Amino acid sequence: MNIKPMNISEEEKTRIFEESLKNQTPYIEKEPVKIQPVDRWISVEDRLPENYVEVMLYDADCGIVLGWYDDEIEDFAAEFISPLDAVTHWQPLPEPPTNKI
Repeated sequence: MNIKPMNISEEEKTRIFEESLKNQTPYIEKEPVKIQPVDRWISVEDRLPENYVEVMLYDADCGIVLGWYDDEIEDFAAEFISPLDAVTHWQPLPEPPTNKI
């Protein structure tokens, strides 16, 4: 298949481009949405989570797990994962979705 470039004027290219922009207008935000990455990880050296509140944990051996801090044993715990000996960071869980399907 041989495709040959179209020989059209710069004015025609501009017109085609502007027309295509008009067709895209409904899909373009008037102002760009600024997305800031949120680093919510908190070092266990800075602060511990509330006792028995489920949080996301980062354990150097297990990766990211759901668990909690147990002040009776002064350590982190998670269901079905034992031991959690290398927890370095934690963060609160996000709020659940509010829209209904």
